[in-house]
Amino acid sequence: MSDRTPLFARPPWGVTHGAVVAVCAAQGLHPIPWPGIGAYFFTMPYERATDLFAIVTFSIAGLSMLLQPRAWRLFFSWLLREGKAGALAFGLVCLTFGSLVAAFHRVWFGLLTVVTLAGWLEVLFGMVCLLSPATGLRVLTLLAGEQPAARRLVAIVALALAAITFAVLLPGGL
Repeated sequence: MSDRTPLFARPPWGVTHGAVVAVCAAQGLHPIPWPGIGAYFFTMPYERATDLFAIVTFSIAGLSMLLQPRAWRLFFSWLLREGKAGALAFGLVCLTFGSLVAAFHRVWFGLLTVVTLAGWLEVLFGMVCLLSPATGLRVLTLLAGEQPAARRLVAIVALALAAITFAVLLPGGL
């Protein structure tokens, strides 16, 4: 099994194979010619694909929490009203996101370590919610409260993680 995510692209007319290889090497991609149609099948390291996943997820969730605070309060209130079942549902969401990041983002050096740590923290939080729903309910109580401070903090942390990941990847391209 490969540790790379596939991509597909057709280069502009007149671009040589050497030029494609040079540009791809600078981006951390490996071009594989697709015979007969003049296109290339690219592969991307799983860590880079997971970085993109984190940027998109953290950015959209963070912006949504800042722009739609009432909707998020209602969402967390709904989970809280569901009791232990709500804590289990929240735990499954956290575990799913965290597991994806933890499984495919094995970077333990530099600034991108924050993405790996965020994934493992989500796994841990999901595990706590699933194994001890009462603890998950305490967190949901904090997030469902009238005061938006906890939700704002979560949003700011998510946006900061997206910004750090984007800034680190920007020099090498996305």
